[in-house]
Amino acid sequence: MEMRCASLKKRTIKSLSLLIGGVGLIFVLYQLMMAQFMEETQNSKMDVHGIVHNRKIINLKRSRIVADSDGDYFLCDDGIRISNSKLNDDYCDCDDGSDEPDTEACSGVSYFECHVRFTKFKIPSGWVNDGICDCCDGSDERDSKSIGLIHLSMGVQKKMNHFLSPCPNTCPK
Repeated sequence: MEMRCASLKKRTIKSLSLLIGGVGLIFVLYQLMMAQFMEETQNSKMDVHGIVHNRKIINLKRSRIVADSDGDYFLCDDGIRISNSKLNDDYCDCDDGSDEPDTEACSGVSYFECHVRFTKFKIPSGWVNDGICDCCDGSDERDSKSIGLIHLSMGVQKKMNHFLSPCPNTCPK
């Protein structure tokens, strides 16, 4: 009887060891597959978007900054005209929050839309006017000024497929 118990214990331990080893192997394989999938997804996003990386704001288009005899002003999505001096002043003047792309003033508005052909892509509004081109048309860098921290030749930027302001238009044609 004692031998049967010892034999049963050995088989149970062996079975449990194989089961744990198999589950561990499946887990490791799953992790490797997910890492590869995430890398492929990230690369395809870069190719489609033509952006540096996936990077607070709603759409602040260059075309909404208008000049007339009264001077320069910004046109909100709802048609309200505000002075350019009210842009990014930490006060939400436009109901849609479009005048505050670089601040947290307009709660609930937290993305900028990049437009590529007939498709829109959202980026965090904190990535707007940060000196790094996230939209392939450069619309997230409306000031087109260099941030001055990093200077890379255009050749290096092209090789890296990462662009700094002023942004070239890298949208697919």
